[in-house]
Amino acid sequence: MSYDKAPKLPVRWDARLLQNQDKFQLLQIAVGTGDVIEKHDNPDDVTFYVLEGKGVLVVKGVVYEAIAGDTFFIPTGYQREWRNTGNQFLKLLVFKLLKG
Repeated sequence: MSYDKAPKLPVRWDARLLQNQDKFQLLQIAVGTGDVIEKHDNPDDVTFYVLEGKGVLVVKGVVYEAIAGDTFFIPTGYQREWRNTGNQFLKLLVFKLLKG
């Protein structure tokens, strides 16, 4: 499914659900300049791939610089926070392995 036709998710960032299968979801999120996705947990294992931009990922108090081409795996139970530290959108592909 194309990004423009993908359903928007009910969050304040531009987040789209690109694929939704039985045990897998693929999303794309665009975080605006200076914006933050506050610290949160997720009941699923998640892999992030940075498509564009520059940001910071904080996982269990550890800060990771993130640029286009970087990949991060976050297992269930680890809180994380994203911050856009660049001067353009921070675009992320989000791969979720659903537990439920």
